[in-house]
Amino acid sequence: MLILHQSNRLERLADSLSEVLESPLSSPLAPEIVAVQSIGAARWLALRLARRFGVTANIQFPFPATLLWRLFRAVLPDVPERSPFAAEVLTWRTLRHLGDVGRPAGV
Repeated sequence: MLILHQSNRLERLADSLSEVLESPLSSPLAPEIVAVQSIGAARWLALRLARRFGVTANIQFPFPATLLWRLFRAVLPDVPERSPFAAEVLTWRTLRHLGDVGRPAGV
């Protein structure tokens, strides 16, 4: 289930998430998935949830683009495992297209 909460206060969002997480998923081994905009936000949120529940475990914090790519793969056939726009892939694709532009002579 996709639940979307919006606020300009991170504390309110964390409290809303805490309320949602109080009711467990149908499978105890299924991870909770929470989209975040940065690694720092994921860390802060994990610490905030640990303070409220005593522990934070089995929660994944993907970025929105990663979450969308996972959803595409789950419902669409022929979607590659890795997005062509993922940072680790896009760097090399861009470099390949740039070729020798800006490279000093003799290197």
